[in-house]
Amino acid sequence: MNRTNMLLATVAFFGSVTLVAMMPTLAAARPADVDWKLYGGFDRGSPNEKSYCFYDSSGVTHFADNRLRVWVKCLRQRDLDAVDIKESFGGKILENTAKKVADYYVPPISTVQSLDAEQAMTITQYEETADVAAIQPQASIFYEISCTERKIRELSMTINMRGRRGSDDKSSEWKFVPPEGNAANLLKILCGVP
Repeated sequence: MNRTNMLLATVAFFGSVTLVAMMPTLAAARPADVDWKLYGGFDRGSPNEKSYCFYDSSGVTHFADNRLRVWVKCLRQRDLDAVDIKESFGGKILENTAKKVADYYVPPISTVQSLDAEQAMTITQYEETADVAAIQPQASIFYEISCTERKIRELSMTINMRGRRGSDDKSSEWKFVPPEGNAANLLKILCGVP
């Protein structure tokens, strides 16, 4: 089955999934200069609207005053699940996931959330998929975090939702990080604060 027929069959199977949403999952593999790690997610109220957010652990920039900068992206679960980890990208996603599981890899999110073995394996698979598959993010945000002050701000942001795209490259004001949620997870994982 060629890519076009496979894509059409997938679209027919998923019903509401649009051709545009599926095409990025069939794009070429990304280079190995990113290492996306899951730190949280959000749910828009329906099973098809659940998204997971990742930070690029290899791109974290640390500053002397205990600040850091990091890129994050949020991907729809349905897009992550649509990638055939056995066949797409030469089976690299499955191979990398299996190797990490065999080496007892523990996702960084486990520092803020208890995980059982199945959850850890699924998260590892999603991280590997985020590394390799060119999935269109719902959001890409460049954050600056002050670990000492427990504050965060957006330096750049691009949002893609329901066929609409918006971006802003103006730095936002510093905001205090609440004790729970995605920003709190990011602060705890990257700054090592309780």
